[in-house]
Amino acid sequence: IAETLVSFDPETSIAYELGLKSSLLDGRMQFNGSIYFTDYESLQVALFSFDDGQQIRDAGNAETKGFEGELSYALTDGIILMANYSHMDTEIVDGPLSGQTLAYAPEDTFSIGANINHAFLGGSLNWFAMYNYTGEFYHDIGNAAEEKSYGLLNAKVTYQPPSARWDLSLAADNITDEDYATLRADFGWGDQLHWGYKRMMRAEFNLYF
Repeated sequence: IAETLVSFDPETSIAYELGLKSSLLDGRMQFNGSIYFTDYESLQVALFSFDDGQQIRDAGNAETKGFEGELSYALTDGIILMANYSHMDTEIVDGPLSGQTLAYAPEDTFSIGANINHAFLGGSLNWFAMYNYTGEFYHDIGNAAEEKSYGLLNAKVTYQPPSARWDLSLAADNITDEDYATLRADFGWGDQLHWGYKRMMRAEFNLYF
């Protein structure tokens, strides 16, 4: 393996970003957003082969650009609505992998959620739900292992007594039981696949002291 090692240049990047933070409607609404551009020179990536193992290679020059925004709104004192959206374009602009997109870089992601808090049995009851969408992306820099878009719905309800010394929660993750993979790769002896969490229900108890 040592005989296959090759040198590579230092990776450098120049990042430009323009952002906005705002408070509206007497502080009940907040909007934050930004646009950005990053220029990578001699992007370093880890490549794996059955013969040579995992090694660092120079993928050439790359660019990422996009925008993102997040919004929260207090509908009442106990109800907060929230949302965010991000769009990103990535591309290797020259080198041996020219034209490829970066790994784990979906073009579009967004989430919407709600947080509700109200009095209950002398204490408080909190309801929280969030839907997270991830657009399609590649697991590898060679763009061979594609992951289709998917959305995950999570929810949690928490009770806390007046003393605030403890709380009890019931939660559910991936309520719709979506299929998605956290890893897809071919290491030379066949495709490797690691699935993400299936639907999971859980109870949590926290004691504060």
